[in-house]
Amino acid sequence: MSVTGGETPGREETPRFPERSDAAEKARRDGQRLGKTDSGSTRGAEAVREADPPGKTRPPRPDRFLRMLGLCRRAGRCIIGSAQVFASMRKEPPLLVIAAGTASPASAKKIRTMCAYYQVPLLVSPYTGEALAAAVGKDSAIAAVGIRDARFAEELIKSSGKEVSVLAGTGR
Repeated sequence: MSVTGGETPGREETPRFPERSDAAEKARRDGQRLGKTDSGSTRGAEAVREADPPGKTRPPRPDRFLRMLGLCRRAGRCIIGSAQVFASMRKEPPLLVIAAGTASPASAKKIRTMCAYYQVPLLVSPYTGEALAAAVGKDSAIAAVGIRDARFAEELIKSSGKEVSVLAGTGR
């Protein structure tokens, strides 16, 4: 039986799958599977990625910080808004305070002063108040977010790629 499905004398054979690319046709002839991922799905050759060599780290992705902040919110381990952060500092200070990079000078000064007084690490985020609000599921901009969980605080600091300052004292 021919590839074309029938034998006709004097007729040129045409490939059965003309839409296949040259790479796919070569892979088919060689018995390889093109675009096969670890999970077993085929999503094209560009979906297959080689593993990083040992000892090489990837640069932090900019959206990782916001996704981690959203996860912290869903876990119920964050305090949203500067007023709520200030109120919680008097009772049980958070482990980390994240300030929006676009907070007003008065809000930024108050956040810095409260963090210094209660010796809470302060991370000034490169994101706007609107981006922080969107990450935690709020509509309007926020100036500060307090983090109550140590693991979330560590991951947020790591994913931000910035130095965290404790303005007065050694921190908690």
